[in-house]
Amino acid sequence: MQVTLLFTMQAENLRVKESVNSLAWKFISSSQMVDLVQLTVDGVQKTLAEILEFKHYQICMKEGILLDYYVSGFCWTKEQKFTMLQISTFMTLLKRILENISEKHLPLLDNLKELKKVMAEVVLSRLEKSDRREFFTVDQGKAIISYMKISVQKS
Repeated sequence: MQVTLLFTMQAENLRVKESVNSLAWKFISSSQMVDLVQLTVDGVQKTLAEILEFKHYQICMKEGILLDYYVSGFCWTKEQKFTMLQISTFMTLLKRILENISEKHLPLLDNLKELKKVMAEVVLSRLEKSDRREFFTVDQGKAIISYMKISVQKS
C-alpha cells in the first residue's frame, strides 16, 4: 500500500512541477505529505512543528496558536477528503494567509479578497485543464474560502 501511495505521489509531483504557478509542495513536500496523512493528530502536530521550526510551541503562545491553525487546517482538509495534492495546495494557501496576518498585518477583508482571487485562478485553471487533481472544484473553493473566513475571523 505504501509503495503504491509513494508511486502515486511521485507521479502527481511530476505533473505539478510542469505547472509554473503551482501552489502544491511549496510549504509541505510530497514526502512529508505521505508521512503526515498517516499520522494521528498528535503526530501531525509534532511534524508540522518541525516543518515550521517551532521549537517552543508548548510554551510560546504565538507558536502554539499558529501551530493550532495549521493542525486544524490539515485535519479539516482530511475531513473534506482532499487529495494529497489538494491538501498541500491548501496548506500553502493557509501559510500565505497566516503570514499576511502575522507579518504584514493585512486586515481580514484584504486577506479574504486575496484568497478569493487566488481561488478563482485555481478553479479557472482546473476548468481549463480538466485532468489536474491539484485544482479545486467550485464547491471545494467555496468551502475553503468559508473555512478561512471562519477560522481567521476567530483570531
